[in-house]
Amino acid sequence: MTRYAQEFNRRYKHHGELLHNRYKSVLCEQDPYLLELVRYIHLNPIRAGIVDDVMLLRDYPWSGHSALMGRVELEWQDAAYVLGFFSEKQKEARAGYAAFVAKGIDDGRRPDLTGGLDRFVGGWKALRELRREGLRIKGDERILGGGEFVLDVPKAADEDVEPRTRAHRKGISVWALSARTAQHYGIDTDDLRSASKSRAVVRAHSAVCYLAIPRLGATAVGLSRELNIDPSGVSKSVVRGRRAVREDSLEEILN
Repeated sequence: MTRYAQEFNRRYKHHGELLHNRYKSVLCEQDPYLLELVRYIHLNPIRAGIVDDVMLLRDYPWSGHSALMGRVELEWQDAAYVLGFFSEKQKEARAGYAAFVAKGIDDGRRPDLTGGLDRFVGGWKALRELRREGLRIKGDERILGGGEFVLDVPKAADEDVEPRTRAHRKGISVWALSARTAQHYGIDTDDLRSASKSRAVVRAHSAVCYLAIPRLGATAVGLSRELNIDPSGVSKSVVRGRRAVREDSLEEILN
């Protein structure tokens, strides 16, 4: 993605960010999340100001909404499956779907349909309340659904409890990981946010980045803020971190 963005910028004399994030797919629990997610995604052009209203959205070519409304035909899109939630008759189904989408315009952005834990605990307010009570809940950004659904899917796929969940249960955050790693290398936590190129700081940077992304679910953007380095630097650190963790015996630092 980085190479493509750089080549695009050179070719078209473009500056700045080209791709907002990596492509991802989400396994979705059918009821009630599927329809909410379909509506949320198809209203993106209106929220972004690209399309003025829901009537014009019917003819917007870069959204599956136009296929559901019968304006275009997309062989790869299962429009009949979604419309089947509204009626067995196509005309009535499209009318019901169109009304459903229109009702969602005023909802604005929905973190519960794009985030992690808050998806199934009632939003961030409810999540904060649970955390204040010392309760930890398992979340998985690959899955959208109720708590039991999110827990059952990995079990069905023969997955163990995710490393990030084990770490979260122990209260290990990126900050805690940074503190433990700094102590291991005999440096201060402030050194991790410095521009120092000393071997210890570079190794600590690399180890934190390598461990934080898969084990704690951290993002490159979040780590760049935490460590005061740019996101591309985080990516390079992850590559170096694999070797640092192995050679410096850091595999057990999250235990």
